[in-house]
Amino acid sequence: FEIRQVNEGNHHVPGLVEARVTSIEEVWDVLKTGSNARAVGKTTANEHSSRSHCIHCVMVKGENLLTGECTKSKL
Repeated sequence: FEIRQVNEGNHHVPGLVEARVTSIEEVWDVLKTGSNARAVGKTTANEHSSRSHCIHCVMVKGENLLTGECTKSKL
């Protein structure tokens, strides 16, 4: 992947897959899916070496149910 900074604090990753989750179980499922998609192969340095990388960009959105105010954060 070619990670590009599009403006201060924001990056673009071509081909990034977005998954909307509403429970911790769904979060773990998405993380496992991403981890399982990585290619792992033997190298001279390590029999279980990985030559791929995994990037997780977490966007968190919260809504105050009394006021309707929304907050967002990117991890």
